[in-house]
Amino acid sequence: MRSIISICVLLSMGLALSSCSSDPISRGVVSTADPSIVLSRGSSADDKVENGFVFDKATVNLDGIAKVIIPSDAKVIQQDNIKEMQIFTIKAMSFYGHPPEEIRLHHVRKYLGCATQRNSSILKLATFGEWDSKEGRVSIRILLILPAGMEIIKATDHSGSNSNCNSDKDYFIASKHEKEEGWWYGVTKPSSDWSIVKDYPDPERRANK
Repeated sequence: MRSIISICVLLSMGLALSSCSSDPISRGVVSTADPSIVLSRGSSADDKVENGFVFDKATVNLDGIAKVIIPSDAKVIQQDNIKEMQIFTIKAMSFYGHPPEEIRLHHVRKYLGCATQRNSSILKLATFGEWDSKEGRVSIRILLILPAGMEIIKATDHSGSNSNCNSDKDYFIASKHEKEEGWWYGVTKPSSDWSIVKDYPDPERRANK
């Protein structure tokens, strides 16, 4: 009898731990107005802040490209019969500070992104706009679909708040000069020698699958 009770207790603890450690995206609320946005439960410490996840997608032409240099934390899948780079991103904000102006998920979509730089047969892909502080952060998770046989190099300086494509390393200063609306604690564009990758909402949220 005791062994049965012990097993039941262990199973209950396992279920509880599983629930506590589940992906915050799966515990979020999909926006009824835009299924490419997932709102975080628990909201934030300030009504001006909207925490959650934005799912976007993009493609990059790979004509003439033999090697790609990408962020070290990007997930990569290689497939036959494709000739372009397919990019699926999760732009996330988890911030509990008190900004002077609003930071909404449409700002996260607008000010976070990817950029490319071409040099002969080499293509570099990096992120811009990410930032972190003691009160929270914004970040990008990337899923890349690449042609089979493409040479891939991962670089640690191609993502994060210190990404080498950011237009200004002092991102607290950049937020005051580059932002177009709302508030932002990071850069809002890559440096001039990088090209912004045009992305679009992904209602299928493929970066999380």
